[in-house]
Amino acid sequence: MVGVTAANVGLMGMSIHVAENRGQGVLKRYRLSPMPSWAYFMAQFVTALIVLVVSIAALACITILLYGPPTRVNVPVFILVSLISLYVTLSFGLLLGGLPLPVRSVQVVSAAVFFLAFFASGAALPRDSFPGWLHRVSDFNPLTIINESLMNSYADRPVAWISVFVLVGATFIVNLITLRTFDWEGNH
Repeated sequence: MVGVTAANVGLMGMSIHVAENRGQGVLKRYRLSPMPSWAYFMAQFVTALIVLVVSIAALACITILLYGPPTRVNVPVFILVSLISLYVTLSFGLLLGGLPLPVRSVQVVSAAVFFLAFFASGAALPRDSFPGWLHRVSDFNPLTIINESLMNSYADRPVAWISVFVLVGATFIVNLITLRTFDWEGNH
């Protein structure tokens, strides 16, 4: 649920929020202010982090009430992977939200990307039930890597760090693309 929450906040919530801000002219005003561009992105990350922390706390409380305290969580790794999941999903959300598209188009695209990632990650249906080709393709789904890493850290099993580091590297490239293509003006 943590990975899905991060994906929801990052992919859908952030992309739509950014597109709405651009459509209302808020981003244009930010761009004209003395505030550096990175401060806007950092503020979005901190806001999303607060939402994710509150969500994790609520999930933890409900889980502990229903099932008792977990016995084998690797807490530092779980926190690290949770932060990575937010970084990845928020980065993709900022890329989608920064595209020079109308708000409605961003809503459609972000929902499509979220649901494709969600259903192909094993979060909705077990990946073991996927046909062979879909199982292989889903290995490259960022949400699959995030969810499996979160589940492994929750069960104190080894995390596939190579996949996580490749995902972080790919996300860094997404950040560079976002910085070059981000539409502050909204002139479409």
